[in-house]
Amino acid sequence: MKNLMRNLLLATGLSLSTTAAMTLSSYAAPPAKAFGELPVAYDADLSPDGEHLAVILNVGGSYFAATKKTNGHVGKMDAISLGADIKPKYIKWVNNERFVISVAKSESFRGTPFTVTNLFTKSLGEEKGRFVLKPKFFRQFNDRVIDWLDDDPDHILMAFSNIEGDMWPSVHKVNLETLKTKNIKNGRIGIEYWYTDDTGIPRIGRGKTDAGADRMVIFNPANEKWENYMDYPGLTQRLRYTDFSKMERS
Repeated sequence: MKNLMRNLLLATGLSLSTTAAMTLSSYAAPPAKAFGELPVAYDADLSPDGEHLAVILNVGGSYFAATKKTNGHVGKMDAISLGADIKPKYIKWVNNERFVISVAKSESFRGTPFTVTNLFTKSLGEEKGRFVLKPKFFRQFNDRVIDWLDDDPDHILMAFSNIEGDMWPSVHKVNLETLKTKNIKNGRIGIEYWYTDDTGIPRIGRGKTDAGADRMVIFNPANEKWENYMDYPGLTQRLRYTDFSKMERS
């Protein structure tokens, strides 16, 4: 993936000379301080139609989201700052006009430090971006996408709770243009993560019991009930205890 994005940057003529003064000879060794610096291009993604490249740039420790056409057009990138003390995780196009960025920031709640995540979105026609979710109370995770809904480019499915102190997220359908949300599946005690089938319907819930034991329920469409994974003999021990919590961009 990283090699692909590096090639895309080169192929589109994306110049980073304004953000990093790199005038070293082809045969000169890089200065020692270069090994302690963060990469200029942090992450990148190509729009579904291949017309635009979106990239996260690190400029002196501050992060910017920039877009550029891929047709060889020479011109400035459209770039905006992600804000102070923001750490990006990934950037992804959701349709040909709009992209999202998962970001994290250190915050304090009742004297305890937390890493709080958010999902930032911007379209090509907007001057400024917006946070997708704006909770009215402290909520640590606001970027958990469980399905990108490729067949519905205006919406995504996200997991979060609208009840303060509730650690069991519900599934919501989010309109990235209006930022309106619709509850799709209510949360269940012990279920921290939801997984969908190929049609975007939540089918599996995963979490831990109070005692720390693995908990997983599977929706049975035959009787429309949620059943324990132990009722499915085809699941091996490896499948039962795979760590699904590390959800990444796909």
